[in-house]
Amino acid sequence: RHRAPPPPEDAWRLIEQSRLVAEALAWGEHFDPSLFDLFCERRLLPGLVAALCAPRVPAAAKVQLLQTLSMMSQNVRHETSWYYLLSGGHLSKLFDRGVGGADEELTAWFVSFEKSLALRLDANTVTLCIDRATGRFPLFESLAKHAVHGDQMVRTSARTALLTLLRRC
Repeated sequence: RHRAPPPPEDAWRLIEQSRLVAEALAWGEHFDPSLFDLFCERRLLPGLVAALCAPRVPAAAKVQLLQTLSMMSQNVRHETSWYYLLSGGHLSKLFDRGVGGADEELTAWFVSFEKSLALRLDANTVTLCIDRATGRFPLFESLAKHAVHGDQMVRTSARTALLTLLRRC
């Protein structure tokens, strides 16, 4: 049984709220680290990932959610904040499921997010992206899939990220 997509006002509310979260966290990294603590306490990262994986969430909302995650990954300055984003398997779940499918624009945003993460990883933090139980590296696997994508920009971003990861592993 298929459910109807959420009403447009719900999608726009999700878009606006995720944008505000990204802005607040970016500001908080510089002026009030307790905002990131609140983000962790309220378990917003698993919520963002769940929304990205939900089939009924409109593409426009998923683009904003990916932009939110990208802003967070690029703006976190505290080591504990960066480690929180990478640990817990939340992002690995996202890389396993993927975002975009046949939607080229959404796929481009997803690979852009993956690339932004890959460029920030170092020898210590890359290990947080590897599933210790299975030895799998979901970020690397997802990028490898996108390295042969039909869109040249997606391919180039994925390949750049892969080369970066290979240098750091």
